[in-house]
Amino acid sequence: ISILRRELMDFLKAGNRTMAGSISKHRLHAVFVISQVSLSVILLITAGVLVRNLNAVLQKDVGFQREGRIAFKIPQPSYRFGEGDNAYQYEVLPFQERVLERIRSQPGVIGASASNRVPISGDNLSYRDFAMHHYEYANGEPRANALRVITLPGYFETVGTKILFGRDFQNTDTFDSEPIVIISQNTMERYYQDLDPVGMSINFRGKDLKIVGVAEQVQDKPFFLESDGYTLYFPFKAVTHERGLTNYVVHVNGDPVQQMANIERAILDMDPKLSIKSVTFDDVYDLATFAQKLPMVVTVIFSSIALFLSGLGLYGLISFTVAERTKEYGIRMALGAGRGNILKRVIGGSGRLIGWGLVVGLVVSITLCVQINPMLSDINTVHPTTFVMVIGFVIAICVFASFFPAQRATRINITETLQY
Repeated sequence: ISILRRELMDFLKAGNRTMAGSISKHRLHAVFVISQVSLSVILLITAGVLVRNLNAVLQKDVGFQREGRIAFKIPQPSYRFGEGDNAYQYEVLPFQERVLERIRSQPGVIGASASNRVPISGDNLSYRDFAMHHYEYANGEPRANALRVITLPGYFETVGTKILFGRDFQNTDTFDSEPIVIISQNTMERYYQDLDPVGMSINFRGKDLKIVGVAEQVQDKPFFLESDGYTLYFPFKAVTHERGLTNYVVHVNGDPVQQMANIERAILDMDPKLSIKSVTFDDVYDLATFAQKLPMVVTVIFSSIALFLSGLGLYGLISFTVAERTKEYGIRMALGAGRGNILKRVIGGSGRLIGWGLVVGLVVSITLCVQINPMLSDINTVHPTTFVMVIGFVIAICVFASFFPAQRATRINITETLQY
C-alpha cells in the first residue's frame, strides 16, 4: 500500500508538471478572460457614473413645470403681416391676441401665453452683455451676459415659474410705457446680493430698463450646453426684435397629446394656411436630456455584453481545464480528497483570474473617473457605492459561471477514471 501511495504521488507530481505545460499553452485564454472581466468592470463603473449623473440631472429643479404644458410654434411671415414697427404693432400683436383668445376658449385649457422661446429648448440662444448702474466690474472680470426672453402677460404662471419679487408684465407695458425688465434669480444673487433690485435699473444695448420683478431661476438651455449667462425678460408688446414667429405656451387639464390635437384644429379654423409645430414640454425635456441618456444607454448595453462574454469565457476556460484534469481529480479523490477540496481547487483557479481582472479594471476605472470628474459637476465620479456594487455584481456573475464546471469536477466517477 505504501509503495502504491508513493507511485500515485509521483504520478500526481508528473501530472502537475504536465498540467503546468498545458496551462502555459492556454495562457492566452486566461489573458482573454482577465481582459474581459476588466473591460466589464470599466464599462459597468462608467455606466454607473453616467446613471448617477443622469439621476442628478433629472432631480434638478428646472424652474418650470412640465406636466400638462404644451408649446405651439407659429410663424408670422412678413409677406402676410407686413414689415416695420407699425405692422408689428397693428398686425402681429392683434394676431397673437386672437390666437390666444382662441386657445383660451378651448375646453380643458387652464392658461395660455406666448414667448419667443420655450424653456430648456435650443431656440433663440443669443446672449447680450448688460450693465448695472450700482455695480463696478473688477479688472479682468467678464461682463454679464443675458439671454433675451420676450413674454406676454401670464407667461410665468402658465409655465409654472414663480415671480419671487415684484410683478409680472401687464397689458399696459407697451411701446409707449416706461421701459421695464424682469431679471432672473441668479442675476439677483450674483449682482444684488443684499440689495432689493426691484425699482433699480440696468442698461441693456444702450437703453436703461427699470427692474419690476425677479423670476425663479429657469434651466434655459438643454443640459448638454454649458450655461454661461443670466436671463432677462422683456414685455412682448414693447419690443419688435422677435417678430418672425411666436411660441404659444399652454397649460391644459387632461391628456396633453389629445389637447394638443384639439388646440391645433381650433387654431387652423382661424387660418388653414398657418404652419403649426406643436410639442409637449415633456418632449422638450426629453430632448434636453438626450445627451445624458444616450451615452448611459450605450454604455449599459456594451458593459452587459462585456460581462456576458467574460462569464462565457470563464465558463469555457474552466470547463476545458476540468476536462483536461479529470484523471488527476479522480486520483485525488481516490486518495481521499473530498468533493469540497476539488471544488475549492477549481473555484480557486477561476478566482485568481477574476481577481486580476478586477484589479486591472479598478485601476483603469479610477483613472478614467478622475479624468471625467470635472465634466460632471453635479456628482463625484469616484463614489464608493458605485465601485462596491459593480465589484459585487461582477464577482457574482463570474462565480456563477465557474460553479457549474466546478460541480462537474466533483461528480467524477473514480472507478471509471482509474480504468483509463
